[in-house]
Amino acid sequence: MNRIATPTTTPSRPSLIRSRAIVAKLQLNNDGDRRLHELIRRFHTGRWPTFRALGMRQIDGAIVEAVQWYRMKEKIYSVVWWRMDGLGLSWQHQSSSQAALTCLRHL
Repeated sequence: MNRIATPTTTPSRPSLIRSRAIVAKLQLNNDGDRRLHELIRRFHTGRWPTFRALGMRQIDGAIVEAVQWYRMKEKIYSVVWWRMDGLGLSWQHQSSSQAALTCLRHL
């Protein structure tokens, strides 16, 4: 009854991007790029991820992503612009996942 619980399987973690295509290049020896990498990772992984990635692009150095928000009463989709210094983000809501991906493609 008081024995230490040991997991029998490893828990699955959501991946940032399901495909193996490289969508952005960051220099992790640069402080701003490293902060940006950690910010994106925090929003997509862990016990309570905020976003599910639908698509991502790097446009003129800036990273733009189509996402679905987790833990909402109704499904909410957005296009997110990540600040290149890793200190924040901004977003624009879209009506559907297809609208978010279309907006991402046309940037």
